[in-house]
Amino acid sequence: MENTQTRKQQWQILIYFVAFLLAAALRFIRLGALPMGDFEAGNALQALQLANGGTPVIGGQPGYVVLTSFLFFTFGHSEFWARLWPALFGAGLIFTPLLFKRWIGENASLILALFFAIEPGFIALSRTSTGTMIALVGLLAAFGFLLNKKPVLAGIFTGIALLGGVAIWAGLVGLGLSFLLFLLFQRRQKEHLRRKNFMIIPKLDWSSFLLSASITLVLISTGFFFHSRAISGLGTSLVDYFQSWFAKGTGVSIKVMVLALIGEQFMAILLGIWGAIRSWKLYKPITLFMVLWVLVSTGLIFMNSSRQIVDWAWTLLPLWLLAALGLEELIKGFSRQTWILKLFQSMATVALLVFSFLNFLSLVTTTNPVASKTNAILGIILPMILLVVITILIGWGWSPQAASQGFLLGLGLILVVVSFGTAWKGAGLGPRPEAELWRSDGLPVGRDLLMNTVDNLSLWNTTQKNGIDIVLLNEKQSALQWVFRDFTGLQEKDIIGDSETPSLLISSVNNPLTSAQLYRGQAIDWTATPNFASMTAKDWVDWFTFREVPLTTNKLILWARNDLFKN
Repeated sequence: MENTQTRKQQWQILIYFVAFLLAAALRFIRLGALPMGDFEAGNALQALQLANGGTPVIGGQPGYVVLTSFLFFTFGHSEFWARLWPALFGAGLIFTPLLFKRWIGENASLILALFFAIEPGFIALSRTSTGTMIALVGLLAAFGFLLNKKPVLAGIFTGIALLGGVAIWAGLVGLGLSFLLFLLFQRRQKEHLRRKNFMIIPKLDWSSFLLSASITLVLISTGFFFHSRAISGLGTSLVDYFQSWFAKGTGVSIKVMVLALIGEQFMAILLGIWGAIRSWKLYKPITLFMVLWVLVSTGLIFMNSSRQIVDWAWTLLPLWLLAALGLEELIKGFSRQTWILKLFQSMATVALLVFSFLNFLSLVTTTNPVASKTNAILGIILPMILLVVITILIGWGWSPQAASQGFLLGLGLILVVVSFGTAWKGAGLGPRPEAELWRSDGLPVGRDLLMNTVDNLSLWNTTQKNGIDIVLLNEKQSALQWVFRDFTGLQEKDIIGDSETPSLLISSVNNPLTSAQLYRGQAIDWTATPNFASMTAKDWVDWFTFREVPLTTNKLILWARNDLFKN
């Protein structure tokens, strides 16, 4: 018996280790490769100013800014160090299911850890220089430690979560409303179900909780008393959250929000629905709470006019937990009998569904003649008919269990492959990172061209890469400021006087120079932003398959003074 328990524990440790390695790989591979857009760069610039001894106005990401300033001060400033804290917290998310083993079971917690490892939304947030992932992991860990009667640890992670930025308030509101509704439903249940289905809220040493939360909050928000003004960011994040409810016309449409969830979390939706149904029948204590959390978070997202794709993070937490419960129930029903039939059924399912989907792509993505379209339609329908026939024959002639379980194995294999592919693209490692839904702003696709040109001109004229003087003419973009952060001669101006002739000027295409005869201009496609709102059904198919989307491009002009080319 002890040997069996020991082997079980060893397998659990191995699975958690594999999940962590997978999560770390998807979060750290080429972490600093992609350029930062305005939103990311704005946060990183605040951290850089703090690291350099400045007193910037701290925005709504105080925890991220303060913690990152220490990295910049110690190791230097780069995209990698700017994204390190979100990536670390994102990798640590894998271990939070351990806090809920008592309520969801050991197997479901293992499955949930694997789900967290490849969740594309969480991966994207872990590779973005914001405090959203800090808030998400902090709140989940604090909730788990509360349930496990660890008030000091719960307080520490509560303090960390509160400094995670604007996102924490959406999470707290959703979690709080869900808990209130949960208690209301509990009171209306029959007594025997209420006792069985009640999530036990332990009695805690609340003074220890509040003290540890307060100390953590003060220490981090003040940068261990090195940056006392940074604590103002906590109030800023709260104000920003409430202001988001009144900012009209700035959010993503509900249609795009729904399509984004279906396109990237299809497996979570299917398994989540199944998990909610099965767990509800079994009266699992945490199921009702998770269902309420999904519904409340979704409702808050739809009501907020400033909604963004990243807001789905708070819905995905309970949704994936329900999915883990659903998959656990499916696995329990599987047996090793008639495995050859199940293998055949699963292989046939994969082959025929993939073949049918490829014909569907051919139909919707190409302009073929009528005869070719007819063949494509037949190529979609006939494999599906053949799959139904094979499933019926196996179920009728041999074993209904082998037919159903083989079909589910094949479908599950497809969903796992698709999910991993989506996770890889969500990490920005695909061929078109600018087309990812979870980006908060346009991707500066012209960064390398702009930097190479400026570096060459600077080396040619000053023998240093960052020695030339540059004026950003009415261009207050944080991404540009971050790109040229090492240039001591960088200036920002609204207009250039007739007597001023800086070496380099950067302006928009709509801001012509009055002294253009003194300069040579080069147009650069600076940022590319997907136009999801205008996409048709065919465009969404192209996006799901190839990440091809209609892009809105923002152009800049790099002006170089004529005499720079005379040497």
